[in-house]
Amino acid sequence: MKKAFALVLALAMVFALAACGGGNGGNGGSDSGNTVKIGVFEPQSGDNGAGGKQEILGMQYANVMAPTVEIGGKTYQVELVYADNASSNDKAPTAAQTLISGGVSVVLGSYGSGVSIAAGDTFKAAGVPAIGVTCTNPQVTSGCDVYFRICFLDRKDNAPVLTLRKLIYRITRSPQFVCSDINLVVIPLIEGVHSDHAGIKILESVKPMCT
Repeated sequence: MKKAFALVLALAMVFALAACGGGNGGNGGSDSGNTVKIGVFEPQSGDNGAGGKQEILGMQYANVMAPTVEIGGKTYQVELVYADNASSNDKAPTAAQTLISGGVSVVLGSYGSGVSIAAGDTFKAAGVPAIGVTCTNPQVTSGCDVYFRICFLDRKDNAPVLTLRKLIYRITRSPQFVCSDINLVVIPLIEGVHSDHAGIKILESVKPMCT
């Protein structure tokens, strides 16, 4: 459920980007003028196929919950367009190009930082923004100004974040979990170490659990 919630947030970002026109000559990725196409750049095969399919399920769930989006006072149907990057850095650019040729306005994915990095130049050349959902390597976004992320970076100073995620996992599965541990330990830890935008978002999501 937490992954599905994260993907709903990703789609909210997608809708904002689509409102700006996306790539593809400003046509918004629409065939009929009433559709916004969102690319699903995920491994459906290869070593990361299982993880990619989990992310796809989350995106499909989000699409069911939000099948339309209103842009400039007009309602558009949201269509997911799929491309299998096969968990391969060599095949990732081709999969990215498939989505671009399919007229997508924005792309979600991928599970696996390597394929995301490999496809970055393809998305950048086409002016199509991409949003990584779980790819944590800093290089995904650092070298590509059209690649964004909703997950945390894979850094040593993110240890408090990883600790917090484990605690949230325990809360959601163990009702008897004592929330005082969150209030006394975790929130001060995040406030002291991780005060950037991501840290603020963490606090916003955790505090309601234990208030």
